[in-house]
Formats: sequence, structure tokens, C-alpha cells
Amino acid sequence: MSSPELAERTRSSGVPRLLYGWGRTASSSAPAPLSSTPQEVARAVTSGLDHDAHTVWAPATLRWLMLAVRLLPRPLFRRMRQ
Repeated sequence: MSSPELAERTRSSGVPRLLYGWGRTASSSAPAPLSSTPQEVARAVTSGLDHDAHTVWAPATLRWLMLAVRLLPRPLFRRMRQ
């Protein structure tokens, strides 16, 4: 089941629906670009719950990056992945 499908199925239940981001792990020698610590993710989720957000981005800069990716024409996006 995809995240958007899960979000629709749980929409009326009050369950938080989507968290998107990369986390840092203890085994990582160097943090990945745009990764978040567990504390940063917890703050983002708490803030999202307080504001009844349906999507929580951690870190927040991922929101704009993913918007840019979504706006790319599909053939260009496929060429970038090769």
C-alpha cells in the first residue's frame, strides 16, 4: 500500500498519515545529506500534529526538493536516473 493510499484510508481516523525524510543512524560514519536526527524528526512530527498537518517533512528543506522533483518532466527525470 502506498503512502497516499494509506493517508486516504486513515484520513477520518485522526491517525497521523505521512512522515517523509532520512534519518541518521548510530552506525553512519558521516550523516547523509538532508538527514535528520531522531530529535529533529520528533520536533517536526509534534509540530505537524499540533498544526493538523497531513504531511511532515524532516528536514523541512525536503519539501522544496521533492516539489522540484515532482515538477520535472518524466522523460527528463528518467534520464537523470540512468
